[in-house]
Amino acid sequence: MKKIDHKLDPIFGPSGAFAGYFILLVGLSTLFLSIGVEGSMILILIGSFVGLTHTGSTIDPEKNRVRMYTALFGFLKIGGWYGLDQFQTITLTKSVRKHRVYSRSNRQIDTRNVDYRIMLIGINPAQKLPVQKFKTKEAARLELEQLSNQLGLEINLP
Repeated sequence: MKKIDHKLDPIFGPSGAFAGYFILLVGLSTLFLSIGVEGSMILILIGSFVGLTHTGSTIDPEKNRVRMYTALFGFLKIGGWYGLDQFQTITLTKSVRKHRVYSRSNRQIDTRNVDYRIMLIGINPAQKLPVQKFKTKEAARLELEQLSNQLGLEINLP
């Protein structure tokens, strides 16, 4: 059985990721305009770090372990591994994330993202590890049942 890997959220939020993509695009476009390779490379590095850095989780059923990671530049995964024996249940939670951005004219723009996340709950109930996110509750429940059977964890729905 192979590793299960899921991308969760951009580390700088949706507006930060958009700004990172824009800076990356500007850096790539200036690379071809003979303005200077050094300046272009700096923009490309900053843009790719801000735009592509995200959080995620990996489950390795063969080695009976799981980790929450931060993927720097989208591919350098940093995070420690936990044994699956440290978790006793798996559950489904509703996640509401709000982001606020201010424009140059001091107007605020609020965004609200609602999704459903599968979480591993540890022996200590304060230890929670998000595994996967879904837009709909039905899709999350189907995957919750499959993961519960695959990992041998009891489902605990609130």
